[in-house]
Amino acid sequence: MAVSCQKNKQNPPAEPPVTNKTTKVKLKLTGDILLTESPLSNGRKIGDILSAARSSFGNNTLYAVGVRRQDGTEPLFTGLFTHPDSIYIDVPSSGQYNVSIHIYKKGTGGGLYYDLLDGFKYFPFPIGTELKNRMDSVVRFPYLMDQVAFTDVASLDSTITSLPSVIYPEVEYFQGDVDFIGSPYPAPIYISMMRRSFGIQFRATNFTEGELYVEFSRGPDALGGPVLADLRLTPANINSDYHILGSDDFRTSDSTQLVNVKLTLLRPDGSHSVIITKNIYFKRNVLTKLQLTFPEYSRAGIGLMIGETDWSGNETINL
Repeated sequence: MAVSCQKNKQNPPAEPPVTNKTTKVKLKLTGDILLTESPLSNGRKIGDILSAARSSFGNNTLYAVGVRRQDGTEPLFTGLFTHPDSIYIDVPSSGQYNVSIHIYKKGTGGGLYYDLLDGFKYFPFPIGTELKNRMDSVVRFPYLMDQVAFTDVASLDSTITSLPSVIYPEVEYFQGDVDFIGSPYPAPIYISMMRRSFGIQFRATNFTEGELYVEFSRGPDALGGPVLADLRLTPANINSDYHILGSDDFRTSDSTQLVNVKLTLLRPDGSHSVIITKNIYFKRNVLTKLQLTFPEYSRAGIGLMIGETDWSGNETINL
């Protein structure tokens, strides 16, 4: 029996370019981030005492990115970006991983607070990284970007002053993540972003003097902790006052935990009294409106009406 064979002269397919066993992949964002802006997106202007550079930066949207193994919690790569088109991540050539993105818009607050570290803007907890517009293997916080609660937000009149940390910070917040398998073949990774924010708006009729002091606390069926920053409302600002806030509660629910809202009237003569307390569940993508009606005569009671406006989808709401 005779056997013959012929060598295959066809060359094997070329391997894709691999740098240090990783390849750069572009992230593409879909979902709520592509819809029309919320009715609160323009927010308030930062005070004139800021320098032009800091004022301009305070209005930026920040994109925080983390890549980690599916079987671990510590990120392998992290990065902070100012534009979605520039987000590329280093994807290992093998293994199972998760990439998450957290988007912070200034909204009605003063923007995110930052320090300076090695010449870069450094954003503390829960972001924990510098703004370099690139991915980095240096991970300062192992819990990087796992939440929006207690995010350091700057005061409205200064990006160098941080407000007290609260569970629902005044920032418009989006979050999304996806699992993927590492590969040497680069392909875009699509991530659907969900807006995890709600709004509060105040209105008043016949409110002509004094101040309203608004306090927020956890309801009886929720964990304790600072919830929202206290507010002081006057006849001059109450009908234009609204706030957009981020919440981690929307990871598992379409509403926040129960929040107790207490309104105290501070009169010009120095006296004060609690006029209304109300437990409210704030809903995702919903602007909750609190309409107060003060009596024309001092002995009548103060009425409160609560309304809701949905800004999900492509609906535009004119305030």
